[in-house]
Amino acid sequence: MITKRKPTVKHKQVFKKVCKGMSIKGAMLEEGYSKSTACNSTKLTSTQGWKYLMEKHLSDEKLAQVHDEGLKATKTYKSGEETITDPDYAVRHKYLDTAYKIKNKYPTGQEGNTFNILVYNDGQRTAIAERALRAGKINGEG
Repeated sequence: MITKRKPTVKHKQVFKKVCKGMSIKGAMLEEGYSKSTACNSTKLTSTQGWKYLMEKHLSDEKLAQVHDEGLKATKTYKSGEETITDPDYAVRHKYLDTAYKIKNKYPTGQEGNTFNILVYNDGQRTAIAERALRAGKINGEG
């Protein structure tokens, strides 16, 4: 569903420049936004006008189509006279990673338990035990 608020002329100009490969910050500066606003591009990208442009020109259907193509990426190479096509797992992984990020499927906090396993040799264990015993005596526990 496209938002009701139309973009400003500046929004449209920045959007065009970004579509041509310019950074949002660079495009904002060229269009007369202050440096502090350009450095915090969410002031632009969180507006209804920007969202309108994104929805109009980058529909969910179009993104899904391109994403689906990326998840099926292949690489082709020649071996002698034979042409071989294999799955391009590196590219597929990038598309899958992006999908998880868009859908917020990565864990945000610490999930489950985390364990640290320390392996000491006999000399290290003896030194640690001696320090622990001395610390106990100093603290009045021994």
